[in-house]
Amino acid sequence: QPVIARMKRRYRALIASFFLVVIVPIALVAAYMFMFAKDQYHSMAAFSIRSEHSTAGVSGLLGALTQVSSGSANDPDILFEYIRSQDIVAELNREIDLSGMYRKAPDDPVYNLADDATIEDLYGKWMSMVDVVHESSNGIIEIEARAYTPEDAQKIVQSIVDKSSALVNKLSRIANEDTLKFATDELRDTENALYEVRRKLTAFRRKNQILDPVSDAQQQLGILTALQTELARALIEQDTLASFAQPSDPRIASNDIRIQAISKRIEAERGALQGNVAEGKLDIFSEFEDLLVQQEFARASYTTALASLAAANAEARKQARYVAVHIAPTLAEQSLYPRRIVIIALTALFAMLAWAVLALGYYNVRDNR
Repeated sequence: QPVIARMKRRYRALIASFFLVVIVPIALVAAYMFMFAKDQYHSMAAFSIRSEHSTAGVSGLLGALTQVSSGSANDPDILFEYIRSQDIVAELNREIDLSGMYRKAPDDPVYNLADDATIEDLYGKWMSMVDVVHESSNGIIEIEARAYTPEDAQKIVQSIVDKSSALVNKLSRIANEDTLKFATDELRDTENALYEVRRKLTAFRRKNQILDPVSDAQQQLGILTALQTELARALIEQDTLASFAQPSDPRIASNDIRIQAISKRIEAERGALQGNVAEGKLDIFSEFEDLLVQQEFARASYTTALASLAAANAEARKQARYVAVHIAPTLAEQSLYPRRIVIIALTALFAMLAWAVLALGYYNVRDNR
C-alpha cells in the first residue's frame, strides 16, 4: 500500500506540474491572443538605388577630376542602418504621429504603446513592428511594417520610402557639392598660377627692355644665314666672271666690293651674337624660355580645370542617384498579425519541452539518491 500511495502521489505531481507548466501558459497565451491582442495589418515595399552617372567624353585627368561617386555599393547599407535607427523614428513621429498609430490598441497590454512612452520605448516598438531585409547581392531593400489599421501601415511604409529617397538625394547633393567645390578650387588655383606666370613674364620684359629675346635672336640668326647665302652666291659669281673676263673688267671689281661688304656685315652680325653671349644674354634667353614653358603649362592646366568645372556643373544639374521603387507600398485587406495559431503552437512546444526537461531532471535526481 505505501508503494502504491507513493506512485499515486508521483502521478499527481506530474499531472499538477504538467498543468502548471504546460496547460496554464497555453491557456493564458490563447486567452490573450483571442481576447486582447488586436489585429495588425501589414504593408510591404521594395526598392533599390540606381545611378544615372555618365562620364562619356571625359577621360584621363579630366575624367578623374570630374567623376562623381555613383555610390551603388554603400548606399543600401546606409539606408538599411538609417531605417533601423532612432533618427527616422523621431522624424516620423513628428511628421505622421507614429506614437499615436501605436496607441490604437488600448485593451492590448503587450502590443499597445503606453501613453507616457519615451522615444526609447517608441524605438523599441518600431524595431518590433518594422522588418527590414537588405539583399546585398542585388542591393534591394525590402520593408514590411505593421500597424493597427491598413492605412497606418501603408502610411508608415510610404514615409520610409520618402525618407530614404530624401536621404539618397542628400547624399547625392553632398557628393555633387564636393565635386563642384573641388573643381572650383582647382580652377581658382590654376587661374592664380596663370596670372602669376604672366606677371613674372611682364616683369621680365620690363626689366630687360625686350619683348621676346628668343625671337630677336632668331631674327639675328636669320640675317646671318641670309648674308652667308648671299656671300656664297657672290663668290660663285666672282669665280664665274674670272673664268672668262679680263682682270680689268669692272664687273670683277664691283663684285669684289660686294663680297667685301657682305663679309664685313657677316663679321658685324657675328660680333653682335658673340656680344650677346659675352654679356650673359644666354641666361636671359634661358629664363625667358622657362617662363614660356611655365605659361604654357599654366594655360593647359587652366583649360583643363575650366572643362572640369563645366563637366561638374553639368553633372550636378542631373540627379546622379535616386530610389527606384520595385514594389509600391501595399494596402492590406486582411489582418495577418499577430499570428495567433503559430504563437500558441510555439508556446505549447516550448512549454512541453520545459516540462519534459523538468520531469526528467526530477526523476534523475530522485533515482540517484
